[in-house]
Amino acid sequence: MISILNGTLIEATAGTAVIDVNGIGFELGISATTASSLAQVGSPTRLYTRMVVREDSCTLFGCGAASSGKSSPACSGSQQRTSVRCSTSWSR
Repeated sequence: MISILNGTLIEATAGTAVIDVNGIGFELGISATTASSLAQVGSPTRLYTRMVVREDSCTLFGCGAASSGKSSPACSGSQQRTSVRCSTSWSR
C-alpha cells in the first residue's frame, strides 16, 4: 500500500500530478480541488494517496490532506473519480 508520497512535483494538470520520489516518477489521479492547491512545478510536494489494486490495473489517487478521523482513508469519496492506471502485465 502506498499511503503518502513526498517528493518534487514534476508535472501537474487538472486531472493528474507526477511526483518524483528519489528518481521514481509516480503519476496520480487528482481532483480539481487538489490540482488548485498544488505547489509550483519543481517544488517539494506531499500527497496522501489511495491505492486501488485490481486484476488488470494498479490505480493511485492523490489528495492534499488526509481525511479527518483515524478510521477514514485518505482520498475517499469524490477524490476517487479520476484514476490513472499503471500498466501491469503477467506473463507465464
